[in-house]
Amino acid sequence: MRKIKTVMLIMASLWCVCASSQSLAYSKDESKVLQEHESDLQQFVDRVSEDAYVTLCLKYRVDVKDRLHLMNLVKDREYRKYAHNFLDNTPRQRVMEKMKIDSLFQDSIDALLIPENHEISGRSISMALKLAKPLKLSSKKYTFIMDKAISFARMKRKNPTVWFAKSEMDAMKKVLTRKQIETVLNEKNRYEAHFNACRIWNDLEKAKLTEELDSVGQMYLLEKYFTLDMFYRDYFVGDDETMRNNLDELYKNRPDGIRMHEALNTRKRVNAEAKEEKKKRVSNTYAW
Repeated sequence: MRKIKTVMLIMASLWCVCASSQSLAYSKDESKVLQEHESDLQQFVDRVSEDAYVTLCLKYRVDVKDRLHLMNLVKDREYRKYAHNFLDNTPRQRVMEKMKIDSLFQDSIDALLIPENHEISGRSISMALKLAKPLKLSSKKYTFIMDKAISFARMKRKNPTVWFAKSEMDAMKKVLTRKQIETVLNEKNRYEAHFNACRIWNDLEKAKLTEELDSVGQMYLLEKYFTLDMFYRDYFVGDDETMRNNLDELYKNRPDGIRMHEALNTRKRVNAEAKEEKKKRVSNTYAW
């Protein structure tokens, strides 16, 4: 009796988790099996579910507030799959049903993981979900963006090299203002912009070209330049003419650090070419 109560409590909690999605609900046959074979369930499925949950936590960042939800989703998935071991199906039918269950639950699991793990779907749309509170997104807009992010995740899972940058940006433009998108893209590109600015500054510093430059001011201008450069490339993706016009205008007003770095690279290239030419002349002189 105690075991039966335990199983029923587990099932009740799992039903609550998937109440918003009818496709995740137990079938009558699955529910019957879960009640009739509770001892087998607890002996095997709990361990499989635990391992699957820990695997996800090791592979992805999981927000503390989402951990219980994720654990219940994983447990729900494994209980439903295990129930099919007791149904009178052919091996092919059994495997197909388990694959279908995996597919159904993947969307719900992705919905929890995407905001903190931008490699699952598009990086830009994932960042928009992460910044939902600062952006003050309504539940309707959040749902729209999440549905798009999940569809991109499905595409990426089928083909890791698929390109959907324009579709990603088009989806965001439907519900976000340009200012909101700018906030999203700048946050997405923040570390790369800082890295590029530091790379430029370090090269100039090694060449002893920074003595007369204000480091704070130049770093600010360099980061701003790279931030705008990446924003234009992201925002105007698919519109090559508009992108190029904005990038050209940005380049015309590039900071001194960029100009000096270009001059430094030109000098290095000229010196390397001169060195190579000298090497060829010496080689030809002693050629037999």
